[in-house]
Amino acid sequence: MSAKIQLVEKITDLLELLADSDSGIGVRELARLSGIPRNTVSRLLASLQEEGWAFHDPLTDKYRIGLRLLSFANRWRLNLEIVQQSMPVLEKLAADTRETAILSVVEDSVAGRCVNKVDSKNRIKLVSEVGSSIPLHAGASGKVLLAFLPSAVQEEVLTKPLKRFTPRTITEPGSLREELRRIRERGYAISVEEVDPGAAAIGAPILDAKGRLIAGLSIAGPRFDFEGGEFERLTPLVLNAAAEISKLLG
Repeated sequence: MSAKIQLVEKITDLLELLADSDSGIGVRELARLSGIPRNTVSRLLASLQEEGWAFHDPLTDKYRIGLRLLSFANRWRLNLEIVQQSMPVLEKLAADTRETAILSVVEDSVAGRCVNKVDSKNRIKLVSEVGSSIPLHAGASGKVLLAFLPSAVQEEVLTKPLKRFTPRTITEPGSLREELRRIRERGYAISVEEVDPGAAAIGAPILDAKGRLIAGLSIAGPRFDFEGGEFERLTPLVLNAAAEISKLLG
């Protein structure tokens, strides 16, 4: 067997062990379970971490799968199911709310991506393009994705510089951490002018049967469309639509 094939097998073994661990796993345990020497495990993990395939938690000195691997898993499933199955729900949500409905997924450790959308029929509206990038730390679409990712992945995002798009963008890690806690607790995210001046949005998570994040569903439009109690009226519509897509995906 060639050295390259052996290396691929070792990396695959480590990634499988990381994926099977809910609370993280240390170098010694990885070496024991895989049969790979500790020095080799450490070297491979450093490379995997650098490329985003693995995440190291300095508090526990344990490793977990990285955001890049989660992103690849999301893309595979989305290409097969969610874009097609979500369209009727997005169309109804856009019609019921008269706002643009957006489906987004995690792309990497700083951004999500719009994978499906139905534009509002209002003359004044927020237009989103399929394939456009969405910051994870700002706006309802991004924050709801980040809030429902594993806490270790959230911390990976929080260690990076948080770009300020407007004066309302949350760029202080402690404040964003608290915002993510509130979003997870209530089950949805809201934003007002965090990414685009004059825009507002509501986002809810799409989860699998085990409560793990698949995607995010949001509506977005001009800020004045969400004033006068409209946040309260529109939020249940977004939550119900996200729950419907979650149910469709099983």
